[in-house]
Amino acid sequence: ILPQAPANAHLKDLDEEIFDDDDFYHQLLRELIERKTSSLDPNDQVAMGRQWLAIQKLRSKIHKKVDRKASKGRKLRTELYRSLFGQLHPPDEGHGD
Repeated sequence: ILPQAPANAHLKDLDEEIFDDDDFYHQLLRELIERKTSSLDPNDQVAMGRQWLAIQKLRSKIHKKVDRKASKGRKLRTELYRSLFGQLHPPDEGHGD
């Protein structure tokens, strides 16, 4: 077995079956960003407003409305779960009379 040269030492763990497309992905990402940003004219206020509204709509989908003060047992939850509500037994009436 021949010793590896120090310049090629980093290639010893390289798997020939794996294809690295990192540079291709970055080029596609750059082109996409350029296309999205160049389609808007910075002086067109209507298009900028539409884009801002679209971004805000996406943000509202991402962030859920959560009551942050209800955690750690600070607030009781009193809602009924419909799946459990049908399985509850009715109270016993008059069985001991």
